[in-house]
Amino acid sequence: MHCIKKMSQALAAVVAGVCSAAMLGVGYYCGKLPDTVMDDGSLPKFSTAVPVTAERSVPAGLNVKLLGSVPIKNIKEDTVKRPRLAAGGNAFGIKLVTDGVMIIDMKKLSGECPAAEAGLRVGDVIESVNGESVNSNAQLSDVIKGSGGNGCAVRYRRGDSVRETTVTPVLSEGSYRAGMWVRDSSAGIGTMTFIDPETGVFAGLGHSVCDADTHEPLPLSHGTISPVRINDVKKGTAGEPGQLIGEFCGDDCGDLTLNCGEGVYGIADSIPENAPMYPMAFSHEVHTGAAYILTQTDDGEHRRTGRRT
Repeated sequence: MHCIKKMSQALAAVVAGVCSAAMLGVGYYCGKLPDTVMDDGSLPKFSTAVPVTAERSVPAGLNVKLLGSVPIKNIKEDTVKRPRLAAGGNAFGIKLVTDGVMIIDMKKLSGECPAAEAGLRVGDVIESVNGESVNSNAQLSDVIKGSGGNGCAVRYRRGDSVRETTVTPVLSEGSYRAGMWVRDSSAGIGTMTFIDPETGVFAGLGHSVCDADTHEPLPLSHGTISPVRINDVKKGTAGEPGQLIGEFCGDDCGDLTLNCGEGVYGIADSIPENAPMYPMAFSHEVHTGAAYILTQTDDGEHRRTGRRT
């Protein structure tokens, strides 16, 4: 009798442990799995440590289960035609004009810095002065110099917030100044990621275009892309990214529409010749594992240059 009681207690402990693990798994994957998936009509397969399966239970919906039996959540399914994209790897030029002007440095004038005293700091983006939009260094300079030393109402962005302050320029070296250096544009060379041949939409770079001094993403007003000639390559090292060194060559061949943490996006006029085409992977199909780096070499061909495991 005593033996049976111990076995019952052990079995109960095992069942409790299994139930607890299942509940933890359900809670974890309920938060980790998306609420909506996009696919081409085939049942999605999720890359998870513990097997997670999906079955269609309602129109435009998937019933997702842990280990094929424990319900996790219902996911909305958006079925679309799988796009085929032209793979990038080719270098292209980026010319970006900022939305407003970014403060990149400050300087004391006769022992004081009017901009700093007004609460401005490096990385702030000035949108307007005295109600007039500011889009260039020269425009801001003209407004400050023409202030006559009177306070200037400045509207600026800091992160996601928009703020206002008053900057009172001081007379220095014969003209009124505010003690700040600003930037209104940037240019560089990046690598194309993909182009959609049907729409011309492209993505490139893989990270935002940032100011060289503040390292803050530059707010995009408008910009263009153009062909480039690569003259040299600076190899990257640990903690120091590599660099393509070259020059712009030729007319603009597309427009920039977005500068964000994932890269730059826009509309290209055409796709590179002989660019290899690949079916696009949906987000739930992307997983860790071996990968190739596709790049364009000096002869213009797209080549796989390595394999990462």
